[in-house]
Amino acid sequence: MRIQSIEKLRKEERSGESGFTMIEMTVAMVVFAIVLGSIYGLLEVGRSARFNTMESNEASQDVRIGLNRIGIDVLNAGVDYPSSGSVMRTNWLTTNLSVATGAANLTPVIPGFQINTLINTRTGTTARTDQITLTSTDNAFNRVGGVSTPLRVVSANPAIGWLTCQNANDANSCNLGDLMCVNSGNCGFCGNGVLALVTGRATNVRSNDTVVAAASDPMGINDWTPAPPSNLVQVLTPTPAGAYRISMVTYYVLDDGSGQGTGTFMRRTWGGVDSSGNVVRFTDQPLAFDVTAMTIQYFMQDGTSTANPALSNFHNVRQISVTITVRSPRTDPKTGLNYIDTLTAVFNTRNLGFETNG
Repeated sequence: MRIQSIEKLRKEERSGESGFTMIEMTVAMVVFAIVLGSIYGLLEVGRSARFNTMESNEASQDVRIGLNRIGIDVLNAGVDYPSSGSVMRTNWLTTNLSVATGAANLTPVIPGFQINTLINTRTGTTARTDQITLTSTDNAFNRVGGVSTPLRVVSANPAIGWLTCQNANDANSCNLGDLMCVNSGNCGFCGNGVLALVTGRATNVRSNDTVVAAASDPMGINDWTPAPPSNLVQVLTPTPAGAYRISMVTYYVLDDGSGQGTGTFMRRTWGGVDSSGNVVRFTDQPLAFDVTAMTIQYFMQDGTSTANPALSNFHNVRQISVTITVRSPRTDPKTGLNYIDTLTAVFNTRNLGFETNG
């Protein structure tokens, strides 16, 4: 009897053991799924925000650097350089900078409206981008008493392209590939000077007093022909004349060949030498990649603004607004879209119209 009572008690205890019902299990799983989904959603928001931030920073970092660089050149444009610009060889500006036919002077600012093309083969469309060329005097050239001083050219030999300086060793102030402005008050139609590219130095009567500007220069600007307007013969007849180094750069967007409508933001420095020391036409430096647009707005001296200033109004540019759009190289895994960022910077051409030019 006692054994039967124990067995009966055990059965009663087992029958009283509690467990989860199907409804309780279902509710628990639903709650767990909701919590897990909420956590995943928060993680996804964070991941997406992190991706967008990283892509934005990566896409725009180089553009910011490029805009800072162009800002320096804009601020320097026109420093001790004639507002109306130096005289260039016939059609040089049209051929090399796409300036309207008939342009003769290299002004401190040369706008280029919708010059270059970005091709998108997937959509069959093209986009046009602006460019800008900026010129200024190099104040590090031939510093005498802490001041940049033009070389005094006392004679010239058109047959071999020699410019002979007044002082011995003056030619040492010039480097191969230097872009020089040579001017003389005796030349009526080229009073602001003409350009010459230094292709060498030669020993004449004195040591290192001769700058060579051979007619076969890579830029095609050394003009020794007897006819005006850009020839060195006229500006050096009669001598003396002054010669000083200038900086000339062009900013533009070069199609990257991907067929996706993107290009590379470039800075082109005219003149210079290559790694082997050979004088070159220009040197290109990439500043930013995956650029899809570049537009430039010009604010004029009279308070008006335009994207395409008239040739006769180039010297009246007083402020420049540069807008560059860049696309991230990778797509967002969630949306499948590239991140797009647009940056705008405004610069004052503070030296135009205020420096002593002539």
